[in-house]
Amino acid sequence: MARRPPAGRSRIEERLDLCAERGYDAVEADNVDGYVNESGFPLSADDQLRFNRFVAGAAHDRALSAGLKNDVEQVTELLRAFDWALSEECFAYDECELLVPFVEAGKAVFHVEYRG
Repeated sequence: MARRPPAGRSRIEERLDLCAERGYDAVEADNVDGYVNESGFPLSADDQLRFNRFVAGAAHDRALSAGLKNDVEQVTELLRAFDWALSEECFAYDECELLVPFVEAGKAVFHVEYRG
């Protein structure tokens, strides 16, 4: 059985419209790795790829740059869809090397570490 598009698509598109109307240059969607977390939904890796590509494409349709935050496990599959990446605590989680494909593609990787 084919999965239906997420019910939140129109809400996401509305928010992206608002970003474009307000003159934003870029957006990044947070927590786009629900398939590896307890999201309450039975998400597969393919579901996540489709959703993340939808978000990036919808941003691009509005002339917004799209940043990938989280979902480092699917970086190679998402590299073409996103313009840059935002890394949260890749040193703390020992996953900085997973973002190397962005650097090798000449795309920016912004990085933050938090102190606890």
